Amino acid sequence: MLRGFIMVVYANRYEEIKRLGHGVTGNVYLANDIKSGQKCAMKFLKRPHRGDRLSPLMSFKREFETLKGLNHPNIAKVLDSGYDKNFGEYYIVTEFVQGEDLFTATENGTIQDSEDLLVQTLRALNYLHSKKIYHLDLKPPNILVVRGSDNTLTIKIIDFGYANFFESADYKARAKEDPDNVNILGTPAYTSPEVIKGETPDGRSDIYSLGCVFYTVLTRGVPFTSEVDDPHEVHWKHLHKSPPPPIAINQNIPPYLNDIIITMMAKEADRRPLSCEAIIKEMNLFKTTPYEIETKETRMSYLPERGALIGREVDLKRFRDLYFKRIKLEDYSFTPFLIVTGGSGSGKSRFLSECINYVRGEFCTNILSWKEFNPTFRTLKRAISSEVVIVYQ
Repeated sequence: MLRGFIMVVYANRYEEIKRLGHGVTGNVYLANDIKSGQKCAMKFLKRPHRGDRLSPLMSFKREFETLKGLNHPNIAKVLDSGYDKNFGEYYIVTEFVQGEDLFTATENGTIQDSEDLLVQTLRALNYLHSKKIYHLDLKPPNILVVRGSDNTLTIKIIDFGYANFFESADYKARAKEDPDNVNILGTPAYTSPEVIKGETPDGRSDIYSLGCVFYTVLTRGVPFTSEVDDPHEVHWKHLHKSPPPPIAINQNIPPYLNDIIITMMAKEADRRPLSCEAIIKEMNLFKTTPYEIETKETRMSYLPERGALIGREVDLKRFRDLYFKRIKLEDYSFTPFLIVTGGSGSGKSRFLSECINYVRGEFCTNILSWKEFNPTFRTLKRAISSEVVIVYQ
């Protein structure tokens, strides 16, 4: 993107194209990855308020840590992260999902279309919950719908800025200090009762929010509103009121789907379905052609992309110590190399991936493999048949 006739390029790699919107933890831009030639989404950390400099960055880091280990066809993939010194910006790069938000995408669709999208979302949440990850900000803008060339609809869940927020040290400290005045996170129209009450949420909180989302999709209106746009009034209604049944607003909704949505929105978590898988099974009781609990593609998501890092714990500690001294303490009194040796299948490549992920989690920019760094190290590689980890600034 040209700003005053100047092309804005972040980290010497990402050309800004246009602003897409904003998420929980930052503003989102469409960018072109010069290295791959692909479009991507870049989220930049929001400028912290005075006196609150640690919490936003920690939330941003938590979002990256949540996303980096996920690999599911219905969840946006994380690609990179870093800190651009020229602009003073922390960023996370994810795949660019070119789709419409769930509410818009279903405006002229059928009940069957909405039900299919509900099942896709349930599979994605089932995957997240199996990893003890809870999104906690499900709403139509965070569920995008992509229309394929064959007219098939695929959902992608985005924006994990509030995922597992209750585990952060900052939130725990605030809750302990003043439990009655902890900010209620999330979007009021879709927030679960236990989040409103400051209780520890789990997967059933996402189930409640998803029930509210598809109530909105099927009836074209949120379950609870406020005439004066007061979030406290909406929160109170989540705790004490029941909305009209979806079928009372849209008579085309099948009775079984109406009942499932109502059960998902039960006030007490114990009265909701135990899992997203259980909801799909409940739907299948009324289907001539039942839904697969998992498709071939989603089943593959449960398989690890790479094996666990075993036998390299000492090497990883040495790398982290080296990184801390060279980058954090800016100690240039030593050579910034760590040479990792071992035969084929000994875990060298897996170790390098772990090093890269660690540095990205610290939002360090210009992460290079030995191939990219300097021809000298390619010669060294051939000479010693080893991998070379470089920590350089």
